Amino acid sequence: MTKPLQRVGGLALALIFILLVIAGIVTSKPSWYRSLTQENGRNTPESLKKPQEPSRSAENGHPGRQGPLTPREMSMAKAAWQYFVASTQENTGLANAVLSYPSTTMWDTASYIAALVSARELEIIDKREFDLRTLKLLGSIQGLDLFRGELPNKAYNTKTAEKVNYENKPGEIGFSALDIGRMMVWLYILKQRYPYLANSVDGVMLKWKFCNAVDAKGKLYGAGVGGNNQTQYFQEGRLGYEEYAAKGFALWGFDTRQASEAGPFDFIEIFGVKVP
Repeated sequence: MTKPLQRVGGLALALIFILLVIAGIVTSKPSWYRSLTQENGRNTPESLKKPQEPSRSAENGHPGRQGPLTPREMSMAKAAWQYFVASTQENTGLANAVLSYPSTTMWDTASYIAALVSARELEIIDKREFDLRTLKLLGSIQGLDLFRGELPNKAYNTKTAEKVNYENKPGEIGFSALDIGRMMVWLYILKQRYPYLANSVDGVMLKWKFCNAVDAKGKLYGAGVGGNNQTQYFQEGRLGYEEYAAKGFALWGFDTRQASEAGPFDFIEIFGVKVP
């Protein structure tokens, strides 16, 4: 099982890389970005056509930010991309969740897709490299041996693309609706941003069976292996992660109204500020 601290180095770089893209990739507000960010009609088509002046929040006084990366930020982005250059397996196209440990999850694989999109939009890689890496990755994802024919297993060996347990040994341990929801967000972005990849993305989605992952009330479920090797399903997700994963399912047409609700939660006061 991967220790949390072992993941910090690689995933910290990945996080820096993904955060940097917010400053540069969405300057033109493409349609897929609008579909992810529009809420309650606040972003109108007319406002999206006009360059937005940096705004200052009345609550915290933080200026808004958009536009190209600074030279320092671009240098950081290029350095972060080298993590994926070093960790991607040639045979499968999958990237290690930890630099030298050949294992990954759907959550971490979604991070790799995010990095691919970011690197392409920031022109760190050209279209040829983007296409080669992305098509190889999508082919491997489509070919994954699913957990009992339903959805991707919680972990896979990146060298062989085989299902593994938390010790990276052959086996199966269930599926995570949270991991899959995050993957669905980035598959949706790939399809909307690069229409020529739509068939490959649809090939992945059409193979997956979601019957036991979301119920009629819009609640998300994960799966594990219980006694007598029986599949056990359980509600998965809490405040934050659950709503995030629900957004991924909703983008593909699933009713996730219950999983999308923020409650139940309470507030605690910290230095006079109520925090959920």
